[in-house]
Amino acid sequence: MTKRFDYINEIIKKYGLKPATHRQMPLFTISCLAVAYTNLLNKLLGFSYRCLAILGKDENIDSMLNEQHIIEEIKKLVGTSAASIDDSLKKAKDIVSMVENKLVSADEMIKISPTNYLKTIVKIYPKYMLSIGIYNCFMRFLGDKENTILTQMEIARIGKDRDKIAKIYPKVEVLIKKCVVLIGEKSGFDGDLIRYFTLEEMEKYLKSGQINKQMKIELSRRREGYVYLYIEESSSHKVFTDKSIVDEMTNKYYTIDKEINEFKGFSAYKGIVRGTVYNMKKDISKLGDLKDYVLVTYMTKPDDLSIVRNAKAIITDEGRLLSHAVIVARELKKPCIVSTKVATHVLNTGDFIEVDAYKGIVKIIKKAK
Repeated sequence: MTKRFDYINEIIKKYGLKPATHRQMPLFTISCLAVAYTNLLNKLLGFSYRCLAILGKDENIDSMLNEQHIIEEIKKLVGTSAASIDDSLKKAKDIVSMVENKLVSADEMIKISPTNYLKTIVKIYPKYMLSIGIYNCFMRFLGDKENTILTQMEIARIGKDRDKIAKIYPKVEVLIKKCVVLIGEKSGFDGDLIRYFTLEEMEKYLKSGQINKQMKIELSRRREGYVYLYIEESSSHKVFTDKSIVDEMTNKYYTIDKEINEFKGFSAYKGIVRGTVYNMKKDISKLGDLKDYVLVTYMTKPDDLSIVRNAKAIITDEGRLLSHAVIVARELKKPCIVSTKVATHVLNTGDFIEVDAYKGIVKIIKKAK
């Protein structure tokens, strides 16, 4: 084990970080989120995640967070009343109302000056990520168990509000990509590399307009694979691109036994069905060939609604009571098991499975050839 991975491992242990989420985001967006989930969250609510670790490759990232720390802090904040929940979520909505228009209504600005749009993003994107972070704190607090603080109707309402806010960032990511392509075309280099700056580096680049050969090489390495740490105490972004470190991180924290034939999760909506797997994470182009499928994904998003509607059942790696999959499954009355941690890794498109959403158990009956 290398000294640098020893350091990363010590930080992970110090802050109690554990694998939490899988997303499609470049490093720049992750660094905005890191500041939001630590410094900004602390200023607004008086507590934070304190530290984030990220394993990244291209636009795919796996995060490590101390979810239990956040759950305990929310417990203190909420007590036995829902009033503080409403107050905190109102703060999240207020943030979005202030920044949404600047984030998504930018086509004309981008045509005139993509650099100016990125300067706007640097200022307000962390604030937007803070609004999502507030909702996610309460999602982790509510967890997988029914509670007496909120009714099912209130949970559904909060989940839908969260989905509306979460719809914004994919649109912003498209606009950011449009900007960096235009900048790259004008400057004669691969503009996509800009999305692998950290927030601090992006600020410096936008002031100077300069990017040297060495930095381009570093950004290319990051796109291939990286480990990222953000520690609130020192407000430091640290990026490691050595393949050995990326491999050690993968092997230690993200190695899953893909040969298991049965696993469990949280039953979000009861029922038992059998069907053929459609693993959306692995096989986004194969949906047209399948009928009566069981949807398997790391999480569902509002844009996936048509795919969810046509599924016999839903299985996700992630998810809590406020997550999109849970809210939609209950509305559509489809068997749903979330928070399995392993579904997208273990199940392949074409596998024939049984989904027992009474017990929260998924069984592989016959593997695809």
